[in-house]
Amino acid sequence: NYGRLEGESWGITEGLSTEERNHLYEIFGAEPVNHVKERIQNARKKIMKKEDHESVLCVSHGSVVSYFLYDVDLESGVQRLKKCHILEFEYDGKLHFVNSYYPGIGWLI
Repeated sequence: NYGRLEGESWGITEGLSTEERNHLYEIFGAEPVNHVKERIQNARKKIMKKEDHESVLCVSHGSVVSYFLYDVDLESGVQRLKKCHILEFEYDGKLHFVNSYYPGIGWLI
């Protein structure tokens, strides 16, 4: 939930640090980043605790996936997620970033 910024161009945040961007979101009524991160982690833990969940596909908005990725692996090398970006993780009681795939939009057509 980006509050009053929902649907606006991302250009408004261009050049801002992560802290400045998160502060701007909160000013405009967005859900605080730490709340989003907490929800992501709780959902992940709930899913991965279930039996027969050796392979799981999770789909979300880029910003949510970015928070998830950076919490798991700050050294992933992924700079910015694009539409239809695919991230692969392994789970052995702890999540590990494996790879990033970007097929581009053309494969959808």
